[in-house]
Amino acid sequence: MHPAIPADQVQPMTLDFGKPFAEQVRQYFESVGDLTGIGQVGLPGQAVAAALTLPVLEMSVGLPTMYLFGFGREVNIVGQLDLEDFRHNQVRPRRSEVPDGGDAYPGYTILDGAGRGVESVQLKEVAKALGTTTDNIRVVDVSMGHIDPAQPENGLVDRLLASGLTKADWISGRLLFLPPGFGPLAAVMVTAIYSLSEVWPRTIRLNRADDGTFHVAEIVDPQAMRQFGVQLRTKWDAGNAPVSVPRDLFERVIDALKGTDVGDELTKLVK
Repeated sequence: MHPAIPADQVQPMTLDFGKPFAEQVRQYFESVGDLTGIGQVGLPGQAVAAALTLPVLEMSVGLPTMYLFGFGREVNIVGQLDLEDFRHNQVRPRRSEVPDGGDAYPGYTILDGAGRGVESVQLKEVAKALGTTTDNIRVVDVSMGHIDPAQPENGLVDRLLASGLTKADWISGRLLFLPPGFGPLAAVMVTAIYSLSEVWPRTIRLNRADDGTFHVAEIVDPQAMRQFGVQLRTKWDAGNAPVSVPRDLFERVIDALKGTDVGDELTKLVK
């Protein structure tokens, strides 16, 4: 899916930043064809696109092993990370370490994975999108600082657990994720948040406007993409299902193709 990763076996995902992302991701998967059996994926480098893609893959083919790549314009693959293993064997076992703390925070919590904070204009835009006020939103810094591109998961769970969020906070359904700009880290972070909360978090997409300021372009709901993934898998399974053909019709087809490679192969099937 990442256009600069030649190891990918599927076509690149291209995005129009002026249009909603969820529909573009759906259109991509509807056009790319059956991905049954795919295990290794170069996720989109755009963080929000990756966040929308993961739930689709989870419910259609399973969380993939993602290619890891370094910083800069030249994409050099530096490793791989099995997100299924990361979710189930590295993050979920640590849910017991989440502190108790009574009731959840009554408002919304933005998990700032970029560490740049949320500007006042952006906070107002988030509040408007949620139908609330800025006083009802808190921002919690969960940024990772310097990371090793070959091991972006290192220290991530510790950082999330150190955020101070309680068990009630994690399962409240009122978490939002502001992802970092580095795609692989964003993908690992959103998977970790999902593993702790059991809900893919609503994710904030910023986009630079004509005034040079990054505004809130949209708040996407990756959790809603899971049902689309189920529908895709159902469609693919139906397309791969065996077709029942009456034996007499099958034998007539074989006779018509006798002497051809296809006829020889079909003859083997009835022996």
